[in-house]
Amino acid sequence: MDPHQVTASLDVALNNPLSQSEESPWNRFFQDNDLRQLVSQDVVRTFPDNQFFRQDDVQQMMEDILFCYVKENPDLGYRQGMHELLAPILFVMNAEMRDVERDESLTPVLKVVMDPSFIEHDTYAIFTELMEMVEPWYSCTGLEADQVKARQQASLAQRKNMSRDPRTSRPFEDNSEFYGPSSAISRKLDVVHNILLKKADEVLYHHLKQLSIPAQTYGIRWIRLLFGREFPLPNVLEVWDALFADGPSLVDYMCVSMLMHIREVCESFTFNMFIDTLHYIQGVCSNLCM
Repeated sequence: MDPHQVTASLDVALNNPLSQSEESPWNRFFQDNDLRQLVSQDVVRTFPDNQFFRQDDVQQMMEDILFCYVKENPDLGYRQGMHELLAPILFVMNAEMRDVERDESLTPVLKVVMDPSFIEHDTYAIFTELMEMVEPWYSCTGLEADQVKARQQASLAQRKNMSRDPRTSRPFEDNSEFYGPSSAISRKLDVVHNILLKKADEVLYHHLKQLSIPAQTYGIRWIRLLFGREFPLPNVLEVWDALFADGPSLVDYMCVSMLMHIREVCESFTFNMFIDTLHYIQGVCSNLCM
C-alpha cells in the first residue's frame, strides 16, 4: 500500500510518517517494508546452487507469496525456514505447468487448470495447505522454555554422571527430573527420542542420552524443513511424496532412520563431534534416498 494514495480526509495525526499508531497507513507501510526485507534475506539464499532460484522473477514470486501468507496469518508471522518449504512447491509447479504449453494432448479443461499464468496463485494455495500441517511446529509458544529446560536437564545429567560412584550406579541411569514439553515440536521430538528411538535402538538411545544431547539439537531443523536441507532437491521431492502420502507421522520415523543411518559414527562421538557431524549430515544422509 502506498500511503501517498490514502485519502487526505484521514486525520493528520494518523496520516504522517512519524505516527506509531497501528491505524496509520505510514506505520503499516514501514512494517510491510521491514517484513519484505526480512523475507527477501532468506529468499535470495534459497538453493544457491540451483539456477532456477537465482532468477529475479522466481525470487519475486517467492517474496510475494510469503509476504501475503504472513499478512493473512499475523498470529504466526514469518519464521525462518518457510522459504525452504515454499521452494520445492514452486519448483514442481513451474516444471509441470511449463510442460503444459508443449503438450497438445491435454484437454481444454486441463489446460485451464494448469495455466502457467497462475503458477504464483496455485503455489500459494498449495503452500497454505502445507503450512496448515506444519504450522504447530513453527509456533514458538513454549519452545524457548522447552529448550532451556532441555539444556538444564542435560547439564544436570552430566553432573550426575561425573559424580556418580561407578561401584553402585547402574548403566545408563538417569535421575534427572522429567518435564513435560509444552510446545508442539518439543512434544514431537520427545516422542521421537524417548519412545521411537529407544524402541528401535536402545543402545544408541542411551548413548545419546549419556552424551546429554537433547533431541532439539538435531530435530527442529529436520522437522520444520521436512528434511529439505538434508537431501539434494530431487531427493527432497521423493521424500515429500512419501510424507504427503503417508501423513505427518512418517516424519517421526524418518528422524529415527536418519539417526540409525549414522549409528556407527555415533558410537564414537563426543558431544562436540556429534554437533559437528550434524552440520554436515546432508552429505551422509543423502544415501538414504539411493
